[in-house]
Amino acid sequence: MSAPRAHGPQRVALPADRVSACADAFFRHAAAGEWEAMLAVAAPDAVVWQSGGRPARLLRDALPDLRRLRERLGRWEYRDTRRIVGADGFCEQHTVRFHRADGTVRDVAVCVVGYLDASARLVRLDEYLDPSEVSTWSP
Repeated sequence: MSAPRAHGPQRVALPADRVSACADAFFRHAAAGEWEAMLAVAAPDAVVWQSGGRPARLLRDALPDLRRLRERLGRWEYRDTRRIVGADGFCEQHTVRFHRADGTVRDVAVCVVGYLDASARLVRLDEYLDPSEVSTWSP
């Protein structure tokens, strides 16, 4: 799964269980709104890129947007997870199911590609989704 990362072309070889454990922890903390725990799964200078035209940025700089997303669309869970694990990362397709306080539920299809460093921490996360799926859902 080698590709450009935040730290250059460093290639690592990790056991599949360590890659999966990192992905599991990241998504578990994200779904729970445990932002600091989510960041602890990543390197301090981890980068996130999200489809929709915004440039890549530090993962920690994306936290205000994640908080606003939770306020606007409600808590979420990951469903229908399909993951491919490589020596240096993973590719995961899943459905994000948002649950609003008024009982409204909405599903959004997402694909995430994550790259890890030698310590099995995320260094880059690329998220692919149709941005209109979340931007058009009124508060």
